[in-house]
Amino acid sequence: FRYPTAENEALSVRAELPQTVSAPVRKGQTFGTLVISCGETEVGRVDLVSARSVQAQEPKSETSKNKSLAEKLWQFLSAK
Repeated sequence: FRYPTAENEALSVRAELPQTVSAPVRKGQTFGTLVISCGETEVGRVDLVSARSVQAQEPKSETSKNKSLAEKLWQFLSAK
């Protein structure tokens, strides 16, 4: 994106994003917009797209989460 500005002008950029993005996400999927402004004037918009795909995962049970945390803690402590 190119926009000519005078010496005393500055561009500002604001991201318009959803609160959450649910998986799966496809590579190239649009999930937001960058809004470029010069002062109060909007001069451009650029789509934000996913650089890669992200698969949905099954929710982990509390037992599984605790086991994973315990395994990480054990690995950390045993590495010393």
